[in-house]
Amino acid sequence: MSPVLLVITALSVGWLVWSLWEKVAPAKTLPGIPLVEFDGDNTRERYTSDAGSLLGKGYDMHIRHGQPFCIRDFLNPSRPRVFLPVKYMEELRNAPQEKLSLPGILNKTSTMCKVGGPVITEEIQVSARVDLNRALNNLIEPMQTLCFQAAEKEMPAYPDWTSVVLYPKILELFSHMSARVMVGPELCEAWPAVSMKYITRVLAAQGAIRKRYYPALYWTAYYLNPEVALVNEARREAAELVRPVLEARQCPR
Repeated sequence: MSPVLLVITALSVGWLVWSLWEKVAPAKTLPGIPLVEFDGDNTRERYTSDAGSLLGKGYDMHIRHGQPFCIRDFLNPSRPRVFLPVKYMEELRNAPQEKLSLPGILNKTSTMCKVGGPVITEEIQVSARVDLNRALNNLIEPMQTLCFQAAEKEMPAYPDWTSVVLYPKILELFSHMSARVMVGPELCEAWPAVSMKYITRVLAAQGAIRKRYYPALYWTAYYLNPEVALVNEARREAAELVRPVLEARQCPR
């Protein structure tokens, strides 16, 4: 047997064993936190399509009584996903970052970073908490102006009652207001279209890799998946748009 066929055979057998093990392996539990599962079918497909009913079951059985619960997490089988009652909110908020980091776990468990989506970094957190608050007084008026302009364009006056799909309209308003914050006054006109294209493609790519790849193979989607390629194309387009403005700001005057 040639080396290529041997490798392909080994990978196929490994994938088959992994698939079977994923279906029959018992769910991990945590000490003192009850595990909530479906009655009967507990396959990955059911978690994908019917997670809402499972969360409702956990809420009725535990959260309503002030108790936490956990469910199986197919993205990270060794660590169940835990749901806590509101009474723990203050304790979680004051927990040190080295012990409990919400951005850290989001970056680790989310599929966004696997498809070229945004990553929550320390720089982004500081900018949102500190820099944005400092600049808010100077941003409110221009953001309001952009919001009104976008509203007039996206939701003009009609002579009679007219049915509209509200969600895309709200996204357009948000994209125009956020452009003033993200890229400044120079790119307010061009940025909304680029950012909406990027967000739409990231969401599409996330859905695509969940359907076509097992979690252990998500990293290959960055190189093989056509939807991820479209995300990277949108990122390059955004970079080319922003680059001249950034270079102009960095030039000594």
